[in-house]
Amino acid sequence: MVRFTALVIAWTVLLTALVAGSSEVQHQVAAAQPLPAKSIQRRIAPFLPPRSFLPSFIAPADEKPTALGTAYANINNTDVTVTGLIVLTLASCNCSTNIDVSLGGLQPLAEYTLHIHENPVNATGDCNSAGGHFDPLHVKTNPDEYHCDPERPVETCEVGDLTGKFGTIKSSESGSYFASDWSDRQIGTSPELFVAKRSIVLHDSANTRVACGNIHGFGV
Repeated sequence: MVRFTALVIAWTVLLTALVAGSSEVQHQVAAAQPLPAKSIQRRIAPFLPPRSFLPSFIAPADEKPTALGTAYANINNTDVTVTGLIVLTLASCNCSTNIDVSLGGLQPLAEYTLHIHENPVNATGDCNSAGGHFDPLHVKTNPDEYHCDPERPVETCEVGDLTGKFGTIKSSESGSYFASDWSDRQIGTSPELFVAKRSIVLHDSANTRVACGNIHGFGV
C-alpha cells in the first residue's frame, strides 16, 4: 500500500512538471492570472462632444442643412465653463422626438433645470435674450397654478419644459458630467411645435441661466 501511494505521488509530480513545461499551457495560465493591482489604471474619458465644438449662438458660416428629422444644440456659456451637446432626433412616425443630453463642467452635487426657449440666443451669448419657455399651446396661463404632469405632458406641460417632463439634472459628487436619453411626445415638425432656430437654456438651482445654445437642424 505504501509503495502504491509513493507511485501515485511520483506520477502526479511528473505529470505536473510536463504540463507546466508546455508553452501553450503556460500562456493560458498566465492569461488567466489577475493583473497586479499596481498595474491596473482606471481611466475616465474626458467630456468631448461628438462633433467639433462651436458656440451655437454663433452661427457656423459653412453649416449645411441637417437632414430632416435631426437637430442639435451646443450648450455653453461665454467663458466656456459649461459645455454640452443636445441632439434631437424625430421618430419616423413624427409622433415623438428622442433627446440625447450630454453636459459637462457642472458643479459637483448640483441640481439644474433644462428648457427650450422661444427665441434664439443672440450673437453675444446672452442667455437672457432667449426669452421665455417655449409654450406654443399656452399651457402655462397662470404661473402660480402651473404643474407639469409627466404622465399627461400634452395637456399639462409647456413644450419646452424638459425638466418638468423628465426631471432635474443632478451632477455626481465625484464628477461634473451628466448624460441622459429622453423621448418627448410633444416636439414635432408641425408649425406650432417646431423647435428649430429656438434655443435651449440650462438654469441652476437659483433659476439663473448659466448656459445656453441655439437649435440647428430639422432641415432649416
